[in-house]
Amino acid sequence: MSASSQLFTRDFGLVVACNFLQGLAASSMLTVPLYLDHLGANRAEIGLIMASGAVGGLLARPVVGWALEVKGRKPTLAVGTLLLLLAMFLFGQVVEISALVFVARITAGISVGALFSGYLALASDIVPPDRRTEGIALYGVSGLLGFLVNPLIGELHLDPADLRFVFPALIVPAALSLLSLYAIRGRDHERVDRERPTVRSLIQAAAQPSLWSVWWAAMTFSGLVGLFATFAGVAAENRGIPRPSAIWAMYSLGAVLIRVAGARIPDLVGPARLVPPAIITYAAAAVVLSAASTTSGFLWAGLLAGISHGIAFPILVSLVTARVSDHQHGVTLTAYTGIWEFTALVGPPLFGVVADAFGFELTFRAAAIFSLVALILWWPIERVSARAVRLG
Repeated sequence: MSASSQLFTRDFGLVVACNFLQGLAASSMLTVPLYLDHLGANRAEIGLIMASGAVGGLLARPVVGWALEVKGRKPTLAVGTLLLLLAMFLFGQVVEISALVFVARITAGISVGALFSGYLALASDIVPPDRRTEGIALYGVSGLLGFLVNPLIGELHLDPADLRFVFPALIVPAALSLLSLYAIRGRDHERVDRERPTVRSLIQAAAQPSLWSVWWAAMTFSGLVGLFATFAGVAAENRGIPRPSAIWAMYSLGAVLIRVAGARIPDLVGPARLVPPAIITYAAAAVVLSAASTTSGFLWAGLLAGISHGIAFPILVSLVTARVSDHQHGVTLTAYTGIWEFTALVGPPLFGVVADAFGFELTFRAAAIFSLVALILWWPIERVSARAVRLG
């Protein structure tokens, strides 16, 4: 194997370690809705609070995109990590529904937005182009393993009131990620000398026709993920399921297994061909979740959703980086993660209102139907984007 095609390098191992360590803290946000439920928040309020994090993430996206290209990957990621530490501390101080919970959630949104974009850009720099989808898929396993912090929290049998003590404890692994980050010594992950991007150049890079279908698929997929992240655990608890956070163990298991077993498949068959089965699988998970009344039903829903996540996320990242020039990776990946923030802003409050009015069963089924309709519309958009790629 040539050096240019070598995937498992020292720097790749370090970026995987970084992503896992900070992911332990970031993934604990999936526990926040359960704590808010304990504090007496209704479904609409839970959706609003969780969505408030997206406000910070979206507002910070232009700055993050600029910083990744001008200041470098590592300095941007260091600032994002420090903000994550602050957010974890603030969540530990929340004892009622007040302005503080919004401050903590917005701070977390800014930090996770910077880390999400930055580590994707850094991993894309490190993995060889001819193994990019495989590399991103295996890199992403480290983040998915962070989801296991939630079922592990469940095994502690904490009272809901004690969940707030978990967040400050997760400051330790997040802080350790800084050590791994600064041990990375590859090529231009620091500041680079090139023209500073303007707001217009950021918009132009993200608006290329070659990316239209990727944005549409990402919006559909991230909407489903946002629904699961906000309400799967709450729905399980409301239906009397013991240890509702166990759904995230199955989610992580499904995603990790599909990535380890099939990491090279997208590069062999073409990433775009796997978009439809990935979205259909997540829609199926939403349908299963809508009817689940037993632990096994919720676990099956989590497994299906995890398998879909394991397929969809790396192929969408691969499509973003493959359809633009190398110097636009930071900007376009920031736009990609910004779509996740946008759906996190719009989706949870909307889903919360629907769930309060009609219940979780209808909410999950409506989301599944919406995603399938969006997939039908994706095909003509993808033909336009694929043609733009061929024309260069």
